[in-house]
Amino acid sequence: MSKRIAILIIAASSLLTFCGSPEKKPLPKVSDQEIKDGLEYANKYLVRTETQEIEGYLNRHKWPVTISKTGLRYWIYEQKNGDKPKNGQTVVLNYTLKLLNGITVYDSSKDGQKRFVLGYLSGERGLDEAVSMLGKGDKARLIVPAHLGFGILGDKNRVPPKSTLIYDIELVDFFEN
Repeated sequence: MSKRIAILIIAASSLLTFCGSPEKKPLPKVSDQEIKDGLEYANKYLVRTETQEIEGYLNRHKWPVTISKTGLRYWIYEQKNGDKPKNGQTVVLNYTLKLLNGITVYDSSKDGQKRFVLGYLSGERGLDEAVSMLGKGDKARLIVPAHLGFGILGDKNRVPPKSTLIYDIELVDFFEN
């Protein structure tokens, strides 16, 4: 075993000597303002692109959505006129979560109902916002832009980074904790 390690070390050092070491060149100086401007430009481009994709989806599906101040698109397609939950109450949803390309990533019929405390949902601010508008028994369709969903990281499970989310939800119940 030690002969193999010695041979690997000799081979690696020979390869480095043969290939030479890369010259270290100083990185160009970039001002904080240039970095800020570049990030702002990139962010505006991403938002513009996502907005175009969402508008295309809406045109294909003919959903009569309302757009909130945050950019959430929602359509309450079935209203039961039930009581609405308050912040701090636990809400229970039946739901399907799809990506903009139609791939289903979560479904309560397979994954179980979604439960969370209204007003305290850390990742999916768009879902939290939408549920606060619903009454018990209401059903809604949502288009949640990435910044209101799982953001630039995704959920580190089934939702990829920077994903626009399509929810079909039903507010089944809510109760005090």
